[in-house]
Amino acid sequence: DKNFAERKSIPIEDVTEPLLVANRKLLKVRSARIAPFTDTKILLSWNGMAIHAFCLGYQILGEEKYLQAAKRAAEFIVQKLQSPANGPAGGPLYYRVFKDGKSRFTAYLDDYAHWINALLSLYESDFDARWIELAEACARTVIDEFWSEEHQSFFYTGNSHEKLCIRPKETHDGATPSGSAMAVTALLRLYRFTGREDWMTVARKCLERSEPLMRAAPTSCTQLLLAADSYINGTTEYAVVAGDDKEEYQQVMDLLRLSYSPSRIVACAGKAKAGVELAVLRDKKPVNGKTTVYACRAFRCETPWVGLEQIREKLG
Repeated sequence: DKNFAERKSIPIEDVTEPLLVANRKLLKVRSARIAPFTDTKILLSWNGMAIHAFCLGYQILGEEKYLQAAKRAAEFIVQKLQSPANGPAGGPLYYRVFKDGKSRFTAYLDDYAHWINALLSLYESDFDARWIELAEACARTVIDEFWSEEHQSFFYTGNSHEKLCIRPKETHDGATPSGSAMAVTALLRLYRFTGREDWMTVARKCLERSEPLMRAAPTSCTQLLLAADSYINGTTEYAVVAGDDKEEYQQVMDLLRLSYSPSRIVACAGKAKAGVELAVLRDKKPVNGKTTVYACRAFRCETPWVGLEQIREKLG
């Protein structure tokens, strides 16, 4: 230790060498013990949460390594946890666990919900419309597998799951948000991009059915309350259309990402890598070749903000 050597006025080597010898002896003795069990399973829901977090880290800090980590995890999920079979509605089915080279166990509601949320965050990071397409496919599976029109709520297990004596529902948050709350959150976010009313309709019905719970025990369903806030107060939709100047576009994106806001979405035209038309981007064009931002609420937009200076002024 450098500080210790300086205090004792002795060479640093006289401190580090004995420590290295002691460490090697300690490692040899410890290696002879039975190692503790380690949990090596990979869960779909936990990876969905991690991908979402990495995307936020990339958006706020601009660290490319966070986006690359999120994309690698997403590719792993598509390759290893997506089942070759599809549900009756055509959406993909997923496994919950990957361990020891094998995918196993039918995914639950929270797995799909966190995965959709992660896909939407990926889209807001690199604007590859492939992520939106996959999110919509998974949303079809969620409604087909878990939604009960009769009960106006989600089951925790899907129709493809093994039959249980009691089919559970998950409404209260625990260490992580409940599957129902995350499903509503994901469907509301998906509606803001696509404008598809079927996503909004299911989310609204679940929120209305959950109102007594939110009133009686708000601290046990905070994610539902966040979703309810988004539904009641709406979301700001920023449609960014890239202009001719790549540097200006990047500066505009940096401005939009300066602060975290859960009550907004960001979509970009001219940067997508797949051909899907999003409602939030419909008929949006750059003005005078400059990067242009359309600020909208429920797909009704203000006069476009044109160029870096005006966008900076509008964002305050």
